[in-house]
Amino acid sequence: MSEQLSLKLATQKAELLEEHQRTTEQAVHDARAALRRAWYAALEEPRALAEHFKRRRGVDVREHDEKARELTLGLLERIRSEDLYLEPLDPARPAVGLRIVDPRPQRAYEKAQAIAEQAHREHDEFAEEYGKMLRDAQDKADIREVQVALKGSDPDALREALAGIGVGGREGPEPATAWTTQ
Repeated sequence: MSEQLSLKLATQKAELLEEHQRTTEQAVHDARAALRRAWYAALEEPRALAEHFKRRRGVDVREHDEKARELTLGLLERIRSEDLYLEPLDPARPAVGLRIVDPRPQRAYEKAQAIAEQAHREHDEFAEEYGKMLRDAQDKADIREVQVALKGSDPDALREALAGIGVGGREGPEPATAWTTQ
């Protein structure tokens, strides 16, 4: 009874660890996708500022300067409030321009990656400790399935049971076409 209980618990834990691995891998995938799109989120204010400078002709200088300052302060406030920062597009030529960087997607990606690595380690440690017991139990279940199929009279059930243990799989053409000639 104790062996059956520990086998059942080990099987359940193995399933949970595998599900956790799949979930963390999906989280890494999602975080990587968000990281690739991170540049887009910081475009709203700079785009408005660029549009303002495109429409500069025919606008009163004072009005232009006030609007440019308002847009610039709005951008700076967003950088401050959202914990963004500015990065030179080309450090060797700083006059080329600046890029607004949001570090949160990178942090989220690194965190998701660390969690996924931990999930893989836990799975591997569990597999190392309980893998033989789980494989032996699966082997016994496969043998029972073959024994039941042998007692029955269904060739398909026997083929399926044997295929479950890696025996008797057919390769090549089906028997009906194996002996045809051209």
